[in-house]
Amino acid sequence: MTVGDGLVGGSATIRYAIINQGVQEFHVTLPAQCKNVEFTGPNIRRKEQQGNTWTIGLQDKAWGAYTLVVTYDYQFDPHNATLPAAGVHALDVERETGSIAITSAASLQFPEKMAKEPLRRIDESELADNDRALITRPVLLAYRYEGPAYELAVDVTRFEELPVLQAVADHTQLTTVVTDAGEMLTQASFMVKNNAKQFQTFTLPSGADFWACYVGG
Repeated sequence: MTVGDGLVGGSATIRYAIINQGVQEFHVTLPAQCKNVEFTGPNIRRKEQQGNTWTIGLQDKAWGAYTLVVTYDYQFDPHNATLPAAGVHALDVERETGSIAITSAASLQFPEKMAKEPLRRIDESELADNDRALITRPVLLAYRYEGPAYELAVDVTRFEELPVLQAVADHTQLTTVVTDAGEMLTQASFMVKNNAKQFQTFTLPSGADFWACYVGG
């Protein structure tokens, strides 16, 4: 599950081990908030939804093993949100084990609000290699579970944004002369590298009169 600025994108890989006989139909449940749900797998013939349950029908029976990939997304309020992080579950199976990885595509942090058995917190390195290879961003939270029922929710909070250096003056030259009338005239020249903002701001000494400015000649 990847959490962005107001949008969650999820991807689940379900690996079925099929014993003794072929299977032509799979049943999967998704959390109610999931939108834009897509299923990818070999020989898919039909996809039907009833509530939170999806039925995936194949053209022919699958034997031995079958891999089904589910993708989804949903929106949330990025300023104040508690995200339900429950995942995708396979119905009508004898045994289900799985893992959850939460990553971020924005400057967000995720304090754990609720994590109930059979969910167990693990280190990122404990994820299976074939699962870890599918993740392109740093994993902030990782869990492992057994069974179809668990509860997981995380709070979403923004990291405090700190000011960064906007520009650097590699070379500064100040030339001041005193006129016969006792006035001081100063010319300030700056060689500036601009990191971010388009405009530069300069503060004149108290009581100074601004005459002119030239940029790049």
